[in-house]
Amino acid sequence: PTILTAITDPEPTVRDAALEVLVARDPDAAYPVVCEHGHRDQPAELRVAVAKLLALLWPREPETLDLLTDLASHDEEVVSNTAREALALVQDWSALAAG
Repeated sequence: PTILTAITDPEPTVRDAALEVLVARDPDAAYPVVCEHGHRDQPAELRVAVAKLLALLWPREPETLDLLTDLASHDEEVVSNTAREALALVQDWSALAAG
């Protein structure tokens, strides 16, 4: 519960650290939490972290492509650019796996 509380902390470094801990301790439990934070109105730094985590850890999960596609049209350039890069990475990995 403390980690889940820290993910919503107003301080970006606390949020990032909490996400890292959750992902490292229990990736399966972290996936829905990461997706939830990607859908919420979160600061750009957290959405950037979400995009990177989705592409690196869960490229084949069903919600990953949808969420990255949504983030790719985000108003903040750093979020949309990161999401587009993450989408390209996921698509490259999918092509490699298929080929």
